[in-house]
Amino acid sequence: MGVGSKPRRPRALSSLEDSRQTSQFSLTRVRRGFLYSFVIIGAAWLLFFRTRAGSNDSFSKTIREKAYLLTSSISDEDLYGPPIPPRRVKARIPLQSAIQPLRLWGREVPETRIIGIAGGWSLLDNVILMNETMFIVTNHPESFPEPQFMFSKSIEAAHGPSWPQSMPTSKEIQLINTTSAYSLFGSSASRIEGVTFFCNDGPQYASNYYQLWAEVFFGFWRTYSMLDLNISRDGVTTLAPPRRIIFPRITRETFDDKGGLGAYISRAAFPSMGLEFADTWADRNETNRPFLLERVVIGDRVAAEHASEWPGLYKYAAPAFTLPGSPQDAWWAPIRRGLIQFLDQYDSPRSESAKGKVVVTYISRQRSTRRKLHSGDHLALIKALETLHRGYNYEVNVVNMEELSKKDQLSLAARTTVMIGLHGNGLTHALWMDPNVRPVLMEFFCDQGYSSDYEFPMRQLGIAYYGWWNDKYFGHQNLPQVNFPREFHANNIRIDAQAVVELILQHTQESYPS
Repeated sequence: MGVGSKPRRPRALSSLEDSRQTSQFSLTRVRRGFLYSFVIIGAAWLLFFRTRAGSNDSFSKTIREKAYLLTSSISDEDLYGPPIPPRRVKARIPLQSAIQPLRLWGREVPETRIIGIAGGWSLLDNVILMNETMFIVTNHPESFPEPQFMFSKSIEAAHGPSWPQSMPTSKEIQLINTTSAYSLFGSSASRIEGVTFFCNDGPQYASNYYQLWAEVFFGFWRTYSMLDLNISRDGVTTLAPPRRIIFPRITRETFDDKGGLGAYISRAAFPSMGLEFADTWADRNETNRPFLLERVVIGDRVAAEHASEWPGLYKYAAPAFTLPGSPQDAWWAPIRRGLIQFLDQYDSPRSESAKGKVVVTYISRQRSTRRKLHSGDHLALIKALETLHRGYNYEVNVVNMEELSKKDQLSLAARTTVMIGLHGNGLTHALWMDPNVRPVLMEFFCDQGYSSDYEFPMRQLGIAYYGWWNDKYFGHQNLPQVNFPREFHANNIRIDAQAVVELILQHTQESYPS
């Protein structure tokens, strides 16, 4: 490099250049070994002849000169190979969990910070777990609600409010000040980094597709999403994915629905999220060490029963929707986006239905043991739906979801514009319809029967909804009271097929005018 010249900026190496230079470096090492061996042999040869020559200085001088000429003729490039350009090494993201497994605080125990709390749903920073107890550290306990609005014993309930026998004690949750916290925990705790979802529900609520995704994850994500009020309709968000979900009262064996959809979707929507169950919870407790949850969303179904949103609606996730959030058609979009990408169906932010293609999916329960349509009405409905295909080129699917693979079920749901069927677990697939294309869910009930299980999530997603009593229907604006008459699970529920098809046409013609 000449005087005053600017040093060359090292360039990043491609993988091909890396491989070439690696090969070149290996060849250089071989060449260097041969040269070193040759020099050593030459030196031994010189010593031998010098000994033989005794005091013959002229002979020794000649040998030394030849040895000098031999070694001086070897250039640095011959010995070490051509110079390798300096490599630009990208700085790695520090793995704090590996470097700092403990959170050290001396005598200043970090206080728990409230981000958002609504009955049964709490988004908090700096919560400490130890010996099966959750500790809220605060010098201002008046800023927190009573513990029963956040946590419970989570005793399984049959019907009605379960909170009287589930009121939390100091074994489940404690609010303590920083002085008491230092006495209990000392100057450090083991870090549980990132975002944790903590589900305090019993096994009966995690073994059902609807309850796991239309209630548990629905509430978790809605609570957590208050940290990004500008989620796009295409699912772009600044939110980091949860690192884990903890089910302290559920074993791996009792988790998930019989069709396996709950765990499948969990892996699809959150590939990096770990699932922790009662055994992991027990392992942590046995250490007798404090663990600091850096950020946690706590969901507790029994605590949600205390909220003003519970009576009449009876929806676990309902209180979470009183927190700030992105618009109806956006807050859930990152979950749907992750799922359809996992299904290899994501070539644009919107599904095939965004192109104006109407996809009607009738989820049949005729092979179920209970809650079925009258057989004649079922056949009439299929025949009426066929007229939509012949006359309007609608895609019509009549499916028994349990007979399809998980991927096929979810792929079909994500493409669907109009989903219809009797009240049942299969309608949970309506969560994956694209709200940007004005889809609709039509749910059939026995006369005077009604459950808000599917109307509520559709309303929160901005998806149209109609409930049916034979030839009468109602929507978001004129809902009846929740009611479970004796015929709710009957096997001969009536439906007016022609009335259903007429409403499908009315909705789709308004949504996709020709």
